[in-house]
Amino acid sequence: GDKHPEIATTLSYLADVSRNKGNYDIAVENLQKALAIAQDSFGQNHPTVARYWSSLGNAYTPLNKFEKALSAHQHSLAISQKTLKPLHPSIAASWGSLGHVWKIKGDYDKALSHHKKALTINRKTLGKNHPTVALNLNNIGSVWLAKGNYQKAIENYEKSLIINLAVLGKDHPKVATVWS
Repeated sequence: GDKHPEIATTLSYLADVSRNKGNYDIAVENLQKALAIAQDSFGQNHPTVARYWSSLGNAYTPLNKFEKALSAHQHSLAISQKTLKPLHPSIAASWGSLGHVWKIKGDYDKALSHHKKALTINRKTLGKNHPTVALNLNNIGSVWLAKGNYQKAIENYEKSLIINLAVLGKDHPKVATVWS
């Protein structure tokens, strides 16, 4: 039926396509439907429900619906903290998503705090030389740049670059992102 979890999965895929095409309102609509199905199927506190909350937050952000984005990411984080191990990558991702929204809103201290929590988890679980750790450092650098602290921005960007060069090589597109 139309309440089966596979319907939610398909709606989520459609939302991804809509978001990639810039149709954020359609993405939000499909994710809200997917979330409702997942909540009916799995209950409020399930990793799948957390994932849909996170996707919903990501869809709200480009619509400048920052309070809704923060709320969605906070729901995702709370569920993940209840249902997953403390150092799970999904928890780190939620911290990073919250940091991203706080940066856009101009609350750089909250953004730094959240990005640093993501970095701490990812360093512990993935090791110091992992592309996701490099991404976390890049995110922290971007917040320092927005704050006008160019030295700390450079320090974080350089750490990110060193990791990406070592792990991905100089010709990888992610390395080129940091060079720019």
